[in-house]
Amino acid sequence: MFRGLRIWWILLLIPLVLLTLQPPAYGQIYNIYNKEDWDSVTRINKEKIDTHLSRLMREHNIDMWIIMSREANEDPLMVNISGRWGHRCAYIFYDTGGVRVEFTRIGTHTWYTDYAGLLTKQIVYNREGLKPHLKKFVEERNPSRIGVNISRTIPMADGLTVAMRDYLVDAIGEKYASRLVSAESLAVAFRRLRVPEEHENLKKATEKGSQILYTAFHDGFIQPGKTTAEDLYWHIIELTRKEGLDYSFEPLVMIRRPGLPTSSRVAAREPLKLGDIICIDYGIIYRTLTTDMKRTAYILKKGEQQPPREVKKAIEDAFKARDAFGRMLKPGRTGIELDEVAHRWLKEKNIDGSFYSHSTGNFVHGIGTWTGQHFPDRYGDRVFLPLVEGEHFSLEYHVLARIPGFPEPVSLPMEDSGYITGDGLHLFPQGKMTEIWLVKSEP
Repeated sequence: MFRGLRIWWILLLIPLVLLTLQPPAYGQIYNIYNKEDWDSVTRINKEKIDTHLSRLMREHNIDMWIIMSREANEDPLMVNISGRWGHRCAYIFYDTGGVRVEFTRIGTHTWYTDYAGLLTKQIVYNREGLKPHLKKFVEERNPSRIGVNISRTIPMADGLTVAMRDYLVDAIGEKYASRLVSAESLAVAFRRLRVPEEHENLKKATEKGSQILYTAFHDGFIQPGKTTAEDLYWHIIELTRKEGLDYSFEPLVMIRRPGLPTSSRVAAREPLKLGDIICIDYGIIYRTLTTDMKRTAYILKKGEQQPPREVKKAIEDAFKARDAFGRMLKPGRTGIELDEVAHRWLKEKNIDGSFYSHSTGNFVHGIGTWTGQHFPDRYGDRVFLPLVEGEHFSLEYHVLARIPGFPEPVSLPMEDSGYITGDGLHLFPQGKMTEIWLVKSEP
């Protein structure tokens, strides 16, 4: 009888054991669905926290960095610290004066899958709530400056909600609340810091993204007179999902059609036609990194083997501009400065076009440098940020082509993702546009 009871107890415990060992739903925050990808992201985050964060906290004069996060309303920096779910959690980095910061999580769930040993300490609270633990933790360390994620113009550094700020102030008391400061500059520096493994992951991301778009234009799916822009839109998404990937933003399908002004929109459900120029703006997510790329294709008319020479000339000018712009993108240059230098170059070379590039990384429009004029409600302070070596960056611009049959100059947008080096922007050979793609009039 007792032996039978023991067996029943074991059977009852099996679901509990499985529950505690099962991996978290990484896809909810990270768009990750396999262990290999998760291990890569965890290694990267651990290297940054172990090796670089203490230096950055000192450079930005912050003793303690508190990141508050809640389920379904996670702080944008969760992907950079391997943060996970929890109903109300505090992720706390404290500079002890050593090489590595103290990293503590106070939350509602235990990290059963903390493979890399990211945490120094883990505190799980119950009905008493987060407040007493948070108060005790701060009082014991007595920090002079406590950084929190608030920013007027940089959304990735603005993860602390009004309600959670009030909660934090109430928890730590007036004495320590008076020491709260914006961690904006620290958040920017930490998030756009990149290590070698991330460059390799970005290389794979650009190659995977380029291959998806190449396949969409070369697998026979496009049939002029039948296939619509909407069909192509969904085809690209389906190809992305078949690769086990998510998109960083949905494909923007832009049709340039003879006889129509560039500003005219071809209806999404109107069939593609011979002579159409198709421009795609799209990006994927791979190991939390995003790509942002544009590709251009031309649907050959009957009897054509190549696009009109004006189109080819515009593409050649675009590649010349890309090489020149890439050399300009060096550490230390601000977005405002780059905007001025790039447009001066276009004018000197008598090329009609425009230049508007930006940081990428863990979001398609990244936390770092943006090129452009001061446009506060759009770019915020990012146009004043200098480029840093290793920063992930998207070179985005367009050239105008005067093509017979079009009533006005046609905009041909270009974009590729890479990272900043001392010599300029490094683009990956297999992950950048090298030619205009041709779609045959008949399969």
